[in-house]
Amino acid sequence: MGEPAATKCLALLLQSETRLHAATTNWLSELTGVDLGSVHYFEPEIVQEDLGRPDLSGLDSLGRPVLIVEAKFGAELTDGQLASYLQNQQVKLQGERGAMVVLVPEARSEYAQGVVDTLLHSIPAPSISAVVTTWDAWLDHWDAVVSQDAAEDFDLRSDLNQLRGLVHTMDGLLGLPFAPNSDAAWRQWEPDLAALVIEFTRVVNEVDGYSARDLPTQSSEPGFSPARYVLAARRPTKDAFLYVGLSSIRADEGKSPIWARISQQYAAPVMGALHAHFPNGDEDARGHFWIPIEIPNTVGTERVFNMTEDLLAVKETLQSLY
Repeated sequence: MGEPAATKCLALLLQSETRLHAATTNWLSELTGVDLGSVHYFEPEIVQEDLGRPDLSGLDSLGRPVLIVEAKFGAELTDGQLASYLQNQQVKLQGERGAMVVLVPEARSEYAQGVVDTLLHSIPAPSISAVVTTWDAWLDHWDAVVSQDAAEDFDLRSDLNQLRGLVHTMDGLLGLPFAPNSDAAWRQWEPDLAALVIEFTRVVNEVDGYSARDLPTQSSEPGFSPARYVLAARRPTKDAFLYVGLSSIRADEGKSPIWARISQQYAAPVMGALHAHFPNGDEDARGHFWIPIEIPNTVGTERVFNMTEDLLAVKETLQSLY
């Protein structure tokens, strides 16, 4: 509940503290180049007609969304999601100026900027200014408003300290950042991909009772490192294993960087079924079968969770084949 809790904290403090309200609209006016002095109040998660729910809306006295804030930590951020908010905002404002702010941790700022750039390229919005800023920058502006000495500010200082603590905890859970930007070559974030392989395969093995010591990362061939064996299916005679790792050869071809390889001895008896169940798979000249593991548009612990779930689904399919 960290992300919803942080967003609701923003709304509550903006609704209850006039100084924070004024400081925020003044700062965001400078940041976006749009006069946000007409923002009368803030409301979290207003449901639009298309069922989109921006995290925070700054509404004028007529209830129009002059300001939209989409706050993220590790959850997926797409231009499609933002497009819903942008189009609704344009309809409500009827050509008047408005602003959209994407609020993210520092580790995601460049990636978020790429999403915003893609959005504005696909949907012209001359009346809306869309920008990216960070949680730390937002909280720094709030800290500047609150006296560090005045006794009457004690409760508000405590609230801000707790919110910053929550934000830093959520930042720490991100762990692995996303690609530097949406167009970055995979080798620019190769160390993060390697760390991702090590982490999510460790989690998958723990489900089956194996530790990192039992199945350490290793490489049996050039261009496939780091890689780790993962139980594919239990068989009456001998268990079948996957070899999951970072395939630089396939990544250089523009394919997914992370793959699961089923060795020829396990793949050959069920090769037809493998092609049927995994149409994006790849049978190589040695008879091994390769399954791409897509990298979700999330970061940190959420990304590890998503990839763990995907690999467990692959394992479930293989178990049915064996």
